[in-house]
Amino acid sequence: MELKIQEVGTHVSVALELVVAVLVLLACICGLIALFPHLADLFAGLNKMAGQKNMLSDFLERVFTVVVGIEFLKMLCKPSSANVLETIIFLVARHMILVESKPWEDFLYVMAIVCLVLTKHFLVRDNRQFVFRGKKQAEGQTDTEVS
Repeated sequence: MELKIQEVGTHVSVALELVVAVLVLLACICGLIALFPHLADLFAGLNKMAGQKNMLSDFLERVFTVVVGIEFLKMLCKPSSANVLETIIFLVARHMILVESKPWEDFLYVMAIVCLVLTKHFLVRDNRQFVFRGKKQAEGQTDTEVS
């Protein structure tokens, strides 16, 4: 009986994840479609110097929101540590670009991204390949076969 309840709970949680993934996909599509009028406004505003910075930052904020949504969707559909790290990298990059910050804060953002990229490179292993001394080596190959 307990095993049956666990099985039903697993199926329900997978179904809910799919529902959330579909909702995120629809939100990303709507956000992408909503970018087109802002893109036209941005090009129209390039001829005018007034308000250009606000228009560009508004457009970038919308673009990064869609990109982070797409990364979140990828993370929902294929949950892995690599996808989680990619999503966090995009979140930090979005914050670094859109929020006015002090130079030391920018340095911390850059160091955070470097740490995340290094973590992804050295600790996250692909199913088909593994990292050996900084080089990817296919399973079954010896050290001499790696170029």
